[in-house]
This record gives sequence, C-alpha cells and structure tokens, in this order.
Amino acid sequence: MLIVILELGARIYYKKQYLMPFQPKNVGEYPFKNCIGEVDAPLIFRFRKNFNSPNLNFNRFGLRGPEPAPDGDKKHILILGESDYFGAKLPDERGLWSVRLQKILSSKGHADWEVLNEGNPGYNTVQHRALWEKELNHIQPDILVLSIGINEVF
Repeated sequence: MLIVILELGARIYYKKQYLMPFQPKNVGEYPFKNCIGEVDAPLIFRFRKNFNSPNLNFNRFGLRGPEPAPDGDKKHILILGESDYFGAKLPDERGLWSVRLQKILSSKGHADWEVLNEGNPGYNTVQHRALWEKELNHIQPDILVLSIGINEVF
C-alpha cells in the first residue's frame, strides 16, 4: 500500500512540476532524423536552419529556440553547451535554460539582450570550436558561455 501511495504522490508531483502527466521516456521522441544534416568532421551532425516542429525549433542560425532579432538590434549572449543546454527531453521550449535566462533579463529591464542557444547533444569542445570557426563567429556575441561537460570524456 505504501508503494502505491508513493507512486501516486510522485505522479502528482511530476504533473505539477512539468505540466503534463508522467509518461515513460522513449528514445527518439524528438524528430532528430528530420532536423539534422550531414557535415564534415569533426562535427557529427548539424541542426537544419529554420526547422520547426511541436517540440523543436531552430532559427536562421540553426540554434535552438526562437528566431532572434535582426542583426545588430540586440546584444547577444551565445551559449555553447551539451544536452543540458540543448534541453534534451523537455516537453516544450519554455523550459530551456536560455529561454528562462531571457525572461529574467527582460524582467530586470535588460530587453536589449538576447540569449542564443547552441546546445548540441553529443558535442565536445573540439566540435564546438569547429562549429564556432565554421559558422558562429559571425554572430559576434557580446558574451560567450562555453559549458564543458561529460562529452569531453567520450
């Protein structure tokens, strides 16, 4: 009986926390096969620019999240990181770290800043550097955040 009560409590907590009922996670719940393209080494994949689906959106730079303002309109914080910045397994993009930071900045009167999310599941710093050199350095962010994580081990 105690296990049933604990399970019920955990499911209620999950629904309140994530605004959806608990469902076991399945590998491949995002449409990755539809939104990635082949690239040269050392990159292992690249998200398609301007891709939109119910769970995933990539803007004109191929970065996860909403379309940024026209070039030069805002200062940029560019985040390069792994799956935690990408927001793997989030049911929608409101929970992205970058979206939450954007809301905090806007609420504090810093609407002239924009957070760009280059989270890539599976990338390490070698791949982030290659992506920076090939595609992202033209963004010229005012702040660059690089997260080093477990992918360095692999």
